[in-house]
Amino acid sequence: MVDHSKNSLPPGEQEDRRIEEEIKRKLNAITTWDATGIKVKVKHRTVLLTGSVADSKALEQSVLVVFTVKGLKLIDNKISIRKEGIASIISHLASDIEAMTDDKDKDKDQ
Repeated sequence: MVDHSKNSLPPGEQEDRRIEEEIKRKLNAITTWDATGIKVKVKHRTVLLTGSVADSKALEQSVLVVFTVKGLKLIDNKISIRKEGIASIISHLASDIEAMTDDKDKDKDQ
């Protein structure tokens, strides 16, 4: 019978598991942006981040959170920005531009 508990792992794998669990705990605690689409794998203290987030700010902040975890050697960031995130940004920009254009036209009429 094989014991699969955390303590039966070789020291390097124990450290990988600790790092992975801490990263997941920190990402799950985030309430300011949605980090639920991020997947984490750790091997030889190298963190592989995959999945997606809504925008570049969420991507940058998520990587910064991971960076705070002690013991990791390298972060391999493969997180992508969801297409709907980009579409949403473009949509907001379009409405902002339209609102500015409307304000400019009102100023001209006065």
